[in-house]
Amino acid sequence: MSIVTTNGRELTIDGKTIELPNQIETVLEINGLAVVLLDTTGRSPARDNVWAFDMDGSLVWKAEPVFEPSNDANTYVQIRREGSDLWASDWKGMEYKLDLQNGKQIEEKFRK
Repeated sequence: MSIVTTNGRELTIDGKTIELPNQIETVLEINGLAVVLLDTTGRSPARDNVWAFDMDGSLVWKAEPVFEPSNDANTYVQIRREGSDLWASDWKGMEYKLDLQNGKQIEEKFRK
């Protein structure tokens, strides 16, 4: 089993440290991936803030961004595991089930 830790902007997987562009908010281990939610405060564009790494420390994907009807940036604010599924929420009340193979949205639901 791999050991995954975080410290500020650093993700460490089995002793290999990866420096990310922003503070790490959350990291989940799911199906052989370390899925990271990055803080996007003051960052533009802020659409690509859920990243997945394999247990070798290689970037596998960045989650498909959330596009609003106006095409404005809408960042993810939370990630959670539900069984073997990964869900990401935005600040407008939507939840998106993400495909663990490529980070694309495969289901959505309104949660408020």
